[in-house]
Amino acid sequence: RVAQELADRARTWLDRVAERAAEQVRDVVERVAPADAWGEFFAAAAPGASAAAEGLARDLEAERRLEAQREAAEREARERVQEQERRAHERDDGHDHGW
Repeated sequence: RVAQELADRARTWLDRVAERAAEQVRDVVERVAPADAWGEFFAAAAPGASAAAEGLARDLEAERRLEAQREAAEREARERVQEQERRAHERDDGHDHGW
């Protein structure tokens, strides 16, 4: 029983020590090699990677433009339908009032 309690306390202590060590290592790595440094490293390591990334960026931008155009077309179509409905209601209201 005592041995079990000591083992549990030892595990808890080791977990805390490991957490603190991991935090310190993380802090040092972030100071020495900022996050964007890894991107620069991989871009330099693979010459074709930057061209591929640029191509992907162009594709994504084209996709965004198409999506924006599609949304604009849908919005215009909804507005046309709403305008037609508004005019139809006005005509109906005019007939109801004898105009």
